[in-house]
Formats: sequence, structure tokens, C-alpha cells
Amino acid sequence: MPFCPKCGYEVDRDDDFCRECGRNLHKGKVPAGGIDRIVCEEQPVPTGDFESDIEDEDEEDDDDDVGTVKEDNGEPEKYEYGRYGPGAFPKHVLTTGEVPLFETRPILWMRMMGPAMIVVLTCVILVVAFIYSDAKPFLYVMGVLLLAEALWVFSKWIQWRFIIYAATNRRILCQTGIISKSYVDCPLGKVQTVYLDVSIAGRMNNFGTVRVATAGESRVEIEWRNVKDPMRTQRILNEIIEKYERGGV
Repeated sequence: MPFCPKCGYEVDRDDDFCRECGRNLHKGKVPAGGIDRIVCEEQPVPTGDFESDIEDEDEEDDDDDVGTVKEDNGEPEKYEYGRYGPGAFPKHVLTTGEVPLFETRPILWMRMMGPAMIVVLTCVILVVAFIYSDAKPFLYVMGVLLLAEALWVFSKWIQWRFIIYAATNRRILCQTGIISKSYVDCPLGKVQTVYLDVSIAGRMNNFGTVRVATAGESRVEIEWRNVKDPMRTQRILNEIIEKYERGGV
């Protein structure tokens, strides 16, 4: 008595299919009854698996877009020359087709060094007074002073976050202020020269002021104070201006 090659179920010689698993018992050979008994199996049409494969491909396409920062208008950010500090470029001031190419701001430690040293000095005086003095009114005054200085340091940090020096494919600008903001900008076509003002301390610590002089009757001068690596910043601005003049940005 023959058996099914798939499940091992006992079948008759005249059976075309296994009564247990449904396997075609004459697949690949001609049955004893002749050529007319050959049964052709139809391949099953994929349903759910086919849809899931399409979904997986869509998910892989979505993964390819990870890492591209997109704006509300669907256009990606374009920082060809990088940026220093947290991104806070004023997107609402951008015109159609304008993209930021470079963004920087004053180096943080230069802005925070003075207030931080005063806070440290106040802390030292407060600790010494607490150990060697019993004058509680003096301690209270020093505590209030320390709190005021801490708020001062925090405000300086907030102000630093909202100072933006930026260059786009159309202009160079400077933004300052938190609530009452001040904007100074200059079209790339009106930039006359970009020069540096680096002190001795700046040479030792790699910071300085970059000044952009403009042509025309108004002759506005944009100052980027205490920026990191001023020579590189000057080179970047000159490259952006040169590309603009050649029509490349």
C-alpha cells in the first residue's frame, strides 16, 4: 500500500490527491491511468504577503529620509558651512528661494565668563562668612545677592541663544534681542569687503570680530562680535559672496 510522500498518510493507488494533506500524488509523473489523469496544480495567488511586502518597501523608503531636516514648507535645511550653537534661525524672515548657508553666534564662554566669575566670588564670600561669622543679616544679604547673580547669568545665556549671525544665499544678517528684536542685513551684491578685528586675547583663544562693510549711500556695517575661528568665518563669507557673484548660490 503506497503512502503520501508529504505527510505519510496511507493512500490508494488510484488516488490522485492525498486525503489527509491534499498533495498531488502524481506531480511530476504520469499516473497509471494515462496522460488524461494528470492534474495540473494552480499556484496560489499571493494576497496578504504581497501587501505586506509593499508596506515593507514603503517603510524602507521612509527610513531613507531619516536625517534630512525639513521645514514646514517641505524644503530641507541647507547649512553647507555648518553652524555654531543651537539652531534659532528666524525662518519667517526668509524670502522665497532663500536658504541659510552658515549660522554662528558669539562663543558662549566669552559671554558667560564675567558673570560666572562674579557668582563664584560671591559663593566663596558666602561660604567664608557662614563658617567664620554669625552675622545672619549679612548671610541673608549675600544669599539674595547670589540669587540675583544666578538670574543674571541665566538672562545672559538666554540673550546669547537669540543672537544670530547668519549668511544665506542672498544676504548677510545679524539678529539680536529676545522680545524686542533688531535685524541688520545686507544683500550679498552690496557687500564691499569683509575684514577682521582680532585682539591679542583673541589670537590666543581663537576668537574675534568679523565686520562686513557695505557699499552705497547708507554704508551699513554689520558686526559679528566674538565669533569662533574668525579667519574661517571670513573665508566662508567670501566664498558665499564669490558664489553669488558667479550665480552659484
